[in-house]
Amino acid sequence: MASLELRGLTKVYATGERAVDGVDLTVPDGALAVVVGPSGCGKSTLLRLIAGLEQPTAGDVLVDGVSMHDVDTRDRDLAMVFQTYALYPHLTVEQNLAFPLTVTGCPRRSITERVLEVAEALQLADLLDRKPSKLSGGQRQRVAMGRAIIRRPRLFLLDEPLSNLDTKLRVEMRAAIMRLQRRLGVTTVFVTHDQVEALAMADELAVMRSGRVVQYGPPLDVYDEPDDVFVGTFLGGPPMGVVQAIAVPAGEGHPEGLRIGPCFVAWPGLTVRGVVLVGIRPEALRLDPDGPLLGSAVGIDDLGHERVVRIAVPDASGDQPIVHLIVGPIGRFGGWEPIRLAVDVERVRLFDPVGGRRLTGPGAATGVAAGVMHH
Repeated sequence: MASLELRGLTKVYATGERAVDGVDLTVPDGALAVVVGPSGCGKSTLLRLIAGLEQPTAGDVLVDGVSMHDVDTRDRDLAMVFQTYALYPHLTVEQNLAFPLTVTGCPRRSITERVLEVAEALQLADLLDRKPSKLSGGQRQRVAMGRAIIRRPRLFLLDEPLSNLDTKLRVEMRAAIMRLQRRLGVTTVFVTHDQVEALAMADELAVMRSGRVVQYGPPLDVYDEPDDVFVGTFLGGPPMGVVQAIAVPAGEGHPEGLRIGPCFVAWPGLTVRGVVLVGIRPEALRLDPDGPLLGSAVGIDDLGHERVVRIAVPDASGDQPIVHLIVGPIGRFGGWEPIRLAVDVERVRLFDPVGGRRLTGPGAATGVAAGVMHH
C-alpha cells in the first residue's frame, strides 16, 4: 500500500489553459479519496498527472514520500480504470483478467489462483468463459476493475468508471468498489462528476473548480461546513438554497437575526452584520404554521417515499430564490400556496455576498467584506 501526496501540482497547456492549478493534496495510506467537480474542472487531468500519462508544468507527485517526477507510468505500480472498459474483445473474461500477469511472465499456477480470487471477489466466477460481447455493462466494468487490481498495485486510479451504467447498476457497482477497496486496502483516487456518488463513497473528498481543489476533507465535514457558496450548492440533493438577507443587531423587542425580505429569523448571538448570503439546506427547514419564514410552493418532485417541495422565498435583493423542503408522501401543496417554515439556524450557513466565502466557522473568510462587518 502507499500514501499519495500532491505538491503544487500544475498543468498549463500551450494554449495557456490552466487545467490543474497548484493542487496540494494528501491521501493517507489505504484511503479512498474521491475527486468531484463539474465537467471541465480538471479532475481527469489531475488523475492523468498522478498516473504519469501527462507531465506537470510545475509541482510534484509523491508516493510514500518518493517523487515520481522521473518515474515512467509503468514503473509507478498503479492501475487505472477508465470510463470506457477497454477490454480485449477476442479474449474471454478469464484471459482478460489474466493478461496483465501473463505479459509479466507470472507462473501459470499463480495466474490461475489470482484470476479465481479476483473473479470470486467481483462475482465473475460464472462468467470466465464468456467474451465481452456477451456481458452486460456492469459485468464488463467489473472485468475492467479485476484486470486493473489483479497485479495488486500500490495505487488504484478510477476515472468516472460508472458513468456509462444505469442508475441501479451504478449503485450496485458503487457498493462493489467500496467492498473491494476495503478488502484490499489499496490507496484509491476515484474521479466523478456525481456528487451523490462522491458523498456516498469517499473517505476523503476533494471538490474541484477551475483546476483548483477548493475544499478537501471528510465528506460529511465538507457537506456540513462548506468553505464557499460553490461547494455548498454543488454538494447535496436537493441542493442548498441561497437567499440574500441583512444580518441585524438586537433591537426593540427582538434579538439578533436575519431580515429575509419581509421576514425576520431570530438568531441569538449572531456576530455578523450587514448584507449576507444565507445557505439553507432542506434539513434546516420544517413546516410550521407559526414559522418566521414565509414562501410560496412553486413545484413538487414526488419521489414516492418523500416529496421535495420547491419554495420561492422573497429575499433582500427583491428576487425570489428557491429553497427546498423535504416532506413525507402525505399532503398536498397548491401552486404558489403560501407556506410558513421554521428555520434551524444551527444548520444555516452564511457567506460573503461578494466573494462567496464562509463568514463563520471552519473555512470562514477573514477581514471585512463589502457590505459585511464582523463584531
